[in-house]
Amino acid sequence: MNEIELRLPLKHARFVLEAIDFRLETWKKAVESAELDEDEISDIDNDSMLLLSVRDELETKLATHRAHVSKQSSLSR
Repeated sequence: MNEIELRLPLKHARFVLEAIDFRLETWKKAVESAELDEDEISDIDNDSMLLLSVRDELETKLATHRAHVSKQSSLSR
C-alpha cells in the first residue's frame, strides 16, 4: 500500500479523532435504523473497520507523544 506521512498539530489530531468518532456514531445509528439494505450495511461495516484502524493508529501516536512529553518533562526537573 502506498503511504503518506502527515504531521499535525496536537489540536488538529484531536479534532480528527472527534470527527472520526462522530462519523462512526453516525454510521452506527444508520445501521441501527433498519433503513439500509444489505449492501449499504456491508459498505458501512467495511468502511467502519478501515476508519477504526485509522483512529487506532492516530490514538496510538497521540499516546506515544504524551508519554514522550511526560518523560521529557520529568527528566527536566
